Amino acid sequence: MPARSFVLALLLLLGATPIGRAAEPAGPTVVLQLPPSMSPEAVKGLIADLVAKGAQPVAASRDWSVTKFNLHLEPTADIETVRKTVKRVGEELLEDPEIGVEFIQPLKMQGVVDVLQTALVVRCRFTATPSRPTYLQRQALRRLIDAFAAAEIRFAAPNVTVQLTSAAAG
Repeated sequence: MPARSFVLALLLLLGATPIGRAAEPAGPTVVLQLPPSMSPEAVKGLIADLVAKGAQPVAASRDWSVTKFNLHLEPTADIETVRKTVKRVGEELLEDPEIGVEFIQPLKMQGVVDVLQTALVVRCRFTATPSRPTYLQRQALRRLIDAFAAAEIRFAAPNVTVQLTSAAAG
């Protein structure tokens, strides 16, 4: 209980001073570093107390989140055109007034990670604040789909190859 009281007192003292970046939620931000000896039940109780007082706890162990994803393109896709298109979309995302401030490093193409019979697999990545990485990935994918269509870069079609052999008569 004394550790819990200490943390609550610390929260009240630090709660008056806003800490953080503009990309974080509005209002004061307090980062709590709990002692390793604090039991899981005590942590759950502390979080429940904070929520009851109107706090919105966010579990963010780092100040950034690296998001990587693969795109399966037609094997005939021009890699340089793909790279330039991804770079342009990354710059557009940075300029977006709603989500641009959440990017720490822009969307980039890392390179070709695999060459398959029916697809060329390229990996893209970006670094952002840890608050909404999946939302940022969805926005990036939406814009990439539109930009690839305009640049006539096609995604690979799912193919299944079936080989038929005839049984020898006999």
